[in-house]
Amino acid sequence: MGTSLAQHHAFEEGLERFKEYVYSCKPEDWDREVFKGILESFTPALTKHLREEIPTLLALDKYGGEKLKKAWDDMEKKILDGTMDMYRVLPCGLGSLDVTYARDQLPPFPFFVPYMCHYWYMRRHRGAWRFSPCTAFGKPKELPFAVAEK
Repeated sequence: MGTSLAQHHAFEEGLERFKEYVYSCKPEDWDREVFKGILESFTPALTKHLREEIPTLLALDKYGGEKLKKAWDDMEKKILDGTMDMYRVLPCGLGSLDVTYARDQLPPFPFFVPYMCHYWYMRRHRGAWRFSPCTAFGKPKELPFAVAEK
């Protein structure tokens, strides 16, 4: 876990700059080169971290499943209380859930949730969800703008 934490620190600053730019930049001020430079400043560290984090995430049960369940339940409560923006949380969550990877580890939710997400919640920020690695139904999708690895 220490390695994972150190990796988080390696991309935190760039991710914060990305957030600031995205939320503060007006459409008429948007600059492709500035945006690209911000992304390139932290994506190698982020990509490395995400690849190396998979075994860590799969082994989290050794840290106490009940504690992790409590964290999940706390987040679920915030969602249900309305303190989290469902127009961001649900599309982001489902758009990152690859059902072809580990079917036995899918969270239990009613069959209609992906439909509700796709046809209702993804509408508000529809331009952003094209960057999701999966559809609301968990199917991986082609990312035509992705850069091939060297």
